[in-house]
Amino acid sequence: IQALALLNNKFIEHYAGRFEERLTRESPDNVAAQLQRAYLLAFARTPSDEEVKFGEAFIAEHGLAQYCVVIFNVNEFVYVD
Repeated sequence: IQALALLNNKFIEHYAGRFEERLTRESPDNVAAQLQRAYLLAFARTPSDEEVKFGEAFIAEHGLAQYCVVIFNVNEFVYVD
């Protein structure tokens, strides 16, 4: 239930939009740089090659804002070890 709540939550959508704005401002017109920055900000690490491929394909189909929603729903972001 938590995953569905996070995917359909106005709060998450709002802050995903704000995250998208930051990524676009810091790396305009450069999807690869936006992905690198998103991972550094959200997870304090760089993305793997597989994560970059997935991210580029996802952003091409659904947009950066929806990718930011995905980032906010990844277990690595939601839970602290």
